[in-house]
Amino acid sequence: FLRGFATLNHFITNELSGIYMDITKDRLYCDAKDARSRRATQSAMTVIAKAMLGLVAPVITYTADEILDYAPAIFKGEIESVFDLVYEPVPEVAESFDDTLLLEAREKFSEAIDSLKKEKVIKATLELEIAGDRTLFPISDPKDLEDWFVVSAVKEESEGETLASFEVEGKTFTVHKATRAKCPRCWRYTAPSEETLCERCQEVVE
Repeated sequence: FLRGFATLNHFITNELSGIYMDITKDRLYCDAKDARSRRATQSAMTVIAKAMLGLVAPVITYTADEILDYAPAIFKGEIESVFDLVYEPVPEVAESFDDTLLLEAREKFSEAIDSLKKEKVIKATLELEIAGDRTLFPISDPKDLEDWFVVSAVKEESEGETLASFEVEGKTFTVHKATRAKCPRCWRYTAPSEETLCERCQEVVE
């Protein structure tokens, strides 16, 4: 029991919260309501939540029952109480995507900027840009890479002040101060000025 619950807690803390929710919160809060990226994340979280609820219900029954009380109908389906819950494993998806390199890069980036946070050079990673050969990573969309590192830009070169660097597979990536202004809506440093929204947010609010 203890080992199983510790494994589940480790997954929630380090992978679900520490990575997945960290890299998807921007699209949930700031993308258009019906944006494909936002809907995809909501769908994935629903599948994960239903599977986890079935795992924790035997241990924290009252909490699971309370979750069902507030859950929307699309989540509950025909479930009326916690006693109707049946564990539904997350379906396996055939995918050749390998995240090993991305996880290594994210860890090295975090190590590189740790002193910047401690010395209060930056308050958040969104104040940063990463420059280097982004073709090294198995993600073609720059926005997805920005979400992965939770920075405002990932590009070949940056004119911003160099603050740190890290190495992945023999290639050096430099970390810079973001060169654009902070968007007042999404807080990414991608706006032309602090009084105006970035292009993405402007499209959403219109």
